[in-house]
Amino acid sequence: MLDDIFAEYKVRSITDIYRLKARIIERLMDANITMLRSRVETIEELFDRLNFYDYGEYYADVETSLSLLGKLICFKQDLFFKKGLFAIMMTGRMIPELSVLYPNYAKSIASLPIPADYQIPKMLRHYGVMSFSSNLESIVDGGEFVQSNSEYELNIRAATVKACELIAKQNDISADEVDAWLFMHRQESRVRHHLCVTEFY
Repeated sequence: MLDDIFAEYKVRSITDIYRLKARIIERLMDANITMLRSRVETIEELFDRLNFYDYGEYYADVETSLSLLGKLICFKQDLFFKKGLFAIMMTGRMIPELSVLYPNYAKSIASLPIPADYQIPKMLRHYGVMSFSSNLESIVDGGEFVQSNSEYELNIRAATVKACELIAKQNDISADEVDAWLFMHRQESRVRHHLCVTEFY
């Protein structure tokens, strides 16, 4: 949806981004998407509190980017900071020359944990890297919802971060590369992902 809006408005600069707020909210309203209120509130907060010019100045400084995003409630309220990590990693994927131009950038990106959500633990189960207790397996495979911030949900996300960290270390790649590869192959699996009503991912 965002790619479509960026194309529609022919976004070429940070200044152009400031014109998108109303259109993004309009598209969300038309999308019949879940958790609409919190999604609109996230867009409102991003446009009201994040200085896109300042953020754009620090693409290559991962620590500063994390700090700027960490000042936003929509990112900070998640113990795993999923949306903030994903935003930074997506910048690296969209602007691959950052890793070439700034040697420390690649090292900083490689040190970040994965943005833990629901597709990655599914894929870790698919490949036999992660297993659930029989009770949790029954809940997930039965299509029941896991409560947001419950012990089950936090453990799934924590185990996902740890497993991907170990995979990355074992293969001398970044957790971001592990995340991207697993996500890219998600449709090859018939394993069910856990269901959770959450605004964190």
